[in-house]
Amino acid sequence: MSKPAKTQYAILGALTVFPMSGYDIKKWIRDVTGPFWAESSGRIYPALKQLMQQKLIVCDATQGRGKRPRKVYKLTARGLALLRKWLILPAHDEVLRNELKLKLFYGKNVAPEIIEQHLARQKERMEKTLVRYQSIMEHIKSHHKNQIDAKYWLLTLHNAIHHCQAELEWLKGAKA
Repeated sequence: MSKPAKTQYAILGALTVFPMSGYDIKKWIRDVTGPFWAESSGRIYPALKQLMQQKLIVCDATQGRGKRPRKVYKLTARGLALLRKWLILPAHDEVLRNELKLKLFYGKNVAPEIIEQHLARQKERMEKTLVRYQSIMEHIKSHHKNQIDAKYWLLTLHNAIHHCQAELEWLKGAKA
């Protein structure tokens, strides 16, 4: 399956939580599914247009903060059916693209201090990310514990936390 199709499923999934504007969807994907799925605005907005053309979502224009109406997207029954059909299919892992690992792999071409700086920055990022994920987990446990979504959100969040912890453990011993 191509990347644009998966973008559509990320949007359809987000809209099962509640109706959202394009900005809300972008923010949801960045802040909530970010530990395991990212999308750019350049993919989200064209996908929204395509989903509307396919009648998988509908758009309601409501009064926004400015003069322009705020477009709020809602999932249709047809969109939910397509999402459910996709959810049943086996998952295919994406090709990993990790810039830090690529730089480390070819690290002989720069001074070891550069690699040490990369590792230190990664450690700092991972520590901040771990705190953020733990905060999100506590928020879900305290504010969404009775929602059916919560157990699935926590399942993916636990995985993200374990990945962060493993990366931090690896970084403890990583030296150029």
